[in-house]
Amino acid sequence: MSATNLRVAVTASGVSHVKRGIETWAVDLLEALLERGLVACLFQGSGKENQNRFSIPCIPRGTELNSFLARYSPSWFWRIGMKSPYDIEQTSFAVCLLLSKRARSYDIIHTQDPLAARILDKCNRLGLFKPRVLLAHGTEETEEFLARLSLVQHLAPHHMGKLNPETNTSARCFFVPNFVDTQRFFPGANSELRKKLGISESAFVVLTTAAVKRHHKRIDYLIDEFVRFEAKADKESHLVIIGASTDETTELVDGATAACPGRIHFLLDQEHEEIPSILGLGDLFVLCSLKEMMPIALLEAISSGLPSLVSKHPVVNWMIGPGGESIAMEEKRALEIALHKWSDPTLRHTAGEQARAHAIELFSKKNVLDKLVDIYRAILL
Repeated sequence: MSATNLRVAVTASGVSHVKRGIETWAVDLLEALLERGLVACLFQGSGKENQNRFSIPCIPRGTELNSFLARYSPSWFWRIGMKSPYDIEQTSFAVCLLLSKRARSYDIIHTQDPLAARILDKCNRLGLFKPRVLLAHGTEETEEFLARLSLVQHLAPHHMGKLNPETNTSARCFFVPNFVDTQRFFPGANSELRKKLGISESAFVVLTTAAVKRHHKRIDYLIDEFVRFEAKADKESHLVIIGASTDETTELVDGATAACPGRIHFLLDQEHEEIPSILGLGDLFVLCSLKEMMPIALLEAISSGLPSLVSKHPVVNWMIGPGGESIAMEEKRALEIALHKWSDPTLRHTAGEQARAHAIELFSKKNVLDKLVDIYRAILL
């Protein structure tokens, strides 16, 4: 089957009302598939529609009905995917997608929503839904969960290497990473935004892109380490946190402002279209999470020529290649010490060039799309 004959539907129930990597992945993948000449569309949970994007009814996270069901549903409702807010959204989205005549006209459904993938895949195997269902595994599902699926795309070699052949017998597994548009994310300073934030051109700027919360992204750890670093730094230094608001954000912002006035800046709930320009603020990117599947924010940073500090987890270590350093991010003062080291502009310049070259070689849109189209063909053989 030629690429132009493939009909691929990308789905993400959270598009338009949730700002996460999954939703960014879905929109970017649609655009890349259309550029490649495939017949493609995006089925989303809410938002504006056009000739390639269609909203499917669901019970979105954050709505009163979703909150009511999550809070008051009987305990056994988890068996039908109606317990957590995200599960309720996915289940209602998948059911309505099954009823969509338009959705049934596609060859492949490609999604990162795990519960929706399981529901749609089961219906495909029962002959109730035509499209094959491919889960891009970015949500840390268990091996037992993945084994129930027909098709799984792993995003990093580490995840493929963890598979147990005795338990992972159902799914056909592929490895293709997430991609980054290296022509959109490229090195370039942002003097205007520095000036707006009161940051001098010569200042050292540490930057992160992550949901502003303690769990997983560990923004509290980042703030604490930066405060200790800044107190001893021999030059003007700033921390810029770009991220989605959570119920912990106000407390973290207030604490950071009190601990380090004028040196920690929050850019909250930015549109993704603004991120390439905002990354031009930074000299160094930091990701404090101890475990990741394959964060798009890190891809965007290395493509932008930012050297990166990450944990020693094998996925992020592989992602940055020579363009940064993996440190014992779980240890107190580890990041503080690393920030002193990476305040050296010569070190950052060399690593930034290596980060950019690494991103182009492994994660550029064209190279990844070539592999992905090959997988689509293999699925339909």
